[in-house]
Amino acid sequence: MVELIAIDGIDGSGKTTVSRYLQKYLEKKGKKVLIIEHPKNSFFGIFTLRLLKVGRNKAGVGVTRIPLALVFSYMLDFFSSIISYRFKKEVDTIIFVRYTLTLAYLPERAGTILYLFFAKVLPVPNIKIYLNVSVKTALSRLGSIHMRETPQITEDAQLLRSTNVKMEKLSKLLECLKWKELHNESNLETLYQRIEKIYDNP
Repeated sequence: MVELIAIDGIDGSGKTTVSRYLQKYLEKKGKKVLIIEHPKNSFFGIFTLRLLKVGRNKAGVGVTRIPLALVFSYMLDFFSSIISYRFKKEVDTIIFVRYTLTLAYLPERAGTILYLFFAKVLPVPNIKIYLNVSVKTALSRLGSIHMRETPQITEDAQLLRSTNVKMEKLSKLLECLKWKELHNESNLETLYQRIEKIYDNP
């Protein structure tokens, strides 16, 4: 049975950093690990990236509201990953970078309804990590050259702030889907120790 790990949080929360460290940590344990980031290099993922690029060109900070086309393309990209994971017999662990908490980018009512729906139809990851950071920290990270090379949904402070609040609510909505909340404001060494503890003591 393939082990599933989900890492979610707003843009700039450190999802990629955490996923890559966790991959190395598990590989040292002899596990074969695959990271799937969304949007990914697929038909729907590429379309999603194009929509994000258009939003950035118009607003300069990525999208400031989430258009319907972006929602559908992202969800199709996400579902294609969920379906394909069942055929990944050659790996022991799959780490999803962005999972259902990303629905918090939608208006609160729509995001909550979809979150509850997907909780019934999608596989529940063995470990779910929600990276919670301040908007100030997120924006600081998003301003770096490295982060600008990584696809982001938005750098709009207001949207990040409201999304972070909604993500925190969703992460505590269902007991069966309770996420491990990790405040990612500390130094990397402390962060890595906490990641190891979360994995070894789920």
